Amino acid sequence: PPSSPTTGSCPPELRLWAGAQTSVSAVLAGVKARRTAATPRGSGLDPGSAQASQAATAGRGGGRTALELPMIVDTEASMRFLRTAYERDDWIALFLKSYETGKTVQRVGPLSLFLEPRVHAWLRAMNAQRFNVYVSVNAIRPGVRARTKNAIDAVRHIFLDADHDGAGVLARLAVRDDIPPPSYVLESSPNRVHVFWRVAGFTNDIVERLQKHLAGEFRTDPAATACSQTTRLPGYRNHKHDPAHLVAIEYRDHDGRYAPADFPTPPPPVQSAPPPRPSSRYRTLDVVERA
Repeated sequence: PPSSPTTGSCPPELRLWAGAQTSVSAVLAGVKARRTAATPRGSGLDPGSAQASQAATAGRGGGRTALELPMIVDTEASMRFLRTAYERDDWIALFLKSYETGKTVQRVGPLSLFLEPRVHAWLRAMNAQRFNVYVSVNAIRPGVRARTKNAIDAVRHIFLDADHDGAGVLARLAVRDDIPPPSYVLESSPNRVHVFWRVAGFTNDIVERLQKHLAGEFRTDPAATACSQTTRLPGYRNHKHDPAHLVAIEYRDHDGRYAPADFPTPPPPVQSAPPPRPSSRYRTLDVVERA
């Protein structure tokens, strides 16, 4: 993030991050202020230190709040996923959400921006504030600031969200000869997994039809089938459940890319019935009004 909130001379992809440095400072300052207030006077401890946190905890009888617990994340895991899942010139979207406050933050930019250590310092600070960290499953069209179907530039994955019975979904996939092995499997929380296949040659419509078809067969989340879907970023904590779970990923056969011919052909889309025609009386009035 730029060191100043002034964005007039910043490249467009950096303007979205104006003020992010301030956000990091504000979050960390808030944590330190709470520790300062709880640190025993005359202890000589640095309020930002682990010893101060432990002393403050002891002073309250052992109870610890989320902000006082060591925030263990795995930045290397998130960096590896970003380098593996996308092409070097891709644009992607990061989406942050707090389930406690309902607040959300979205940032869209080139992949290289999200590999910056300063960005991950901001993500660690937000994750410590119980914001969940998500990333777009597919690439965003360069220069677009939204994460909609029309904003998707390239389909990078077939994606399934098994929000229950993750082990069962993986077992059923393993015995299917007409479906290739997953490229990687993300564990969002115990027995909940996101399944990915790295792909090329898919359009937005075809990938959505296939994902809906597979979601129906394997009883995964039917709402997580849009090409604009997000997944959790590995290496950060899932705060949707208590205790917070460190999102992990298992890489399998991820070097190649699958084509549409490697998957079952989904059924054609169901044609919706045309709306009923108005009566002749209303059709006549309509013609008159339009004339």
